[in-house]
Amino acid sequence: MILFSLAILASGNVFKILNYGNINYKTLVLDKKAFYTLPDEICKENCENKESNTYIDKGDNKDMIELHNIKALSTLGKFYYLQTTDGLRFEIDANYIKSKVPNNN
Repeated sequence: MILFSLAILASGNVFKILNYGNINYKTLVLDKKAFYTLPDEICKENCENKESNTYIDKGDNKDMIELHNIKALSTLGKFYYLQTTDGLRFEIDANYIKSKVPNNN
């Protein structure tokens, strides 16, 4: 029984259900101040293949930016640990995150 419980907890599904990590997001809406903290490898202008690549959209709102096609590896604590579709991993202060749109695929 104990081994069964550990196997369930060890799987990523528990963290995903509890919204703690391993979550694919269609969009994260970030404070504009986060723009300069994001890695240079993320496409910021004139991005191609937006359906599958991680990219930033500044949009019309001057106070917010949108980070598309991103995976949250962990949302516990003060920082979100994120991964791009290319596998680049980085962290961002949780205070920069204003809203989240999960990917339902």
